[in-house]
Amino acid sequence: YDNSSSAIGTLGDPYISDSVQSGTSQAASLFRAKALYGYNANPDDPNEVSFAKDEVMAIVDSNGKWWQVQKADGTVGIAPSNYLSTNI
Repeated sequence: YDNSSSAIGTLGDPYISDSVQSGTSQAASLFRAKALYGYNANPDDPNEVSFAKDEVMAIVDSNGKWWQVQKADGTVGIAPSNYLSTNI
């Protein structure tokens, strides 16, 4: 398909907004997850994030058992996917 005339995003994909493609703080707002349980990050792993039950986060990457999420305060880190639900 030819997306050159209908491009919205900076990389020419008409289905992805400029904010997603540029990696701004709203990048993951297309997909959100709600915490089913609270989680305390392992202090020995700086990549993990803590969150409270029912906290809603943006999903940055949902590949694997640990998803990369962005919290409302802008904190980005990994969270166990089995603690999250996309049915919100």
